[in-house]
Amino acid sequence: MIILQISVGEFSKTSFGSITSGVYFEVNKKFFPEKDWNDFVVVVLSFWLDEIIKMKTSNCDNGSFLFMDGPLKFTIDRVGNLYFFKGYNRNKNILDEQIEYEEFITTIISAAIKTLNIVREKEWQNKDIESLTHKLEYILTI
Repeated sequence: MIILQISVGEFSKTSFGSITSGVYFEVNKKFFPEKDWNDFVVVVLSFWLDEIIKMKTSNCDNGSFLFMDGPLKFTIDRVGNLYFFKGYNRNKNILDEQIEYEEFITTIISAAIKTLNIVREKEWQNKDIESLTHKLEYILTI
């Protein structure tokens, strides 16, 4: 099981207009990067949708996904008919779990929808929100 957790009550906007919140994965009852990790939620979701779009449109079986804060990333790697979520800190593999690919895609899309609903409720708007909105609209068509 893989779930992207978004901390609804933790959304905040910096003086520069960047939006942060708790954003982390629960993968087979393990957390990455860690439970309650805080990051630039709109920006990272936009990055991650870019990578999913690339994977889907180029029939690529592997993807690399970055966080903004810290030297953190995760990859999705296909090995045969299996997919693996691999979490890295400074290029050191700290999590390696088998996942369902479609469940991964669904949890990212759901988190993007949830995030956009929250920022709309707060009546926040910026270029990052517009970018995430357009990418989400596109990914729902492919």
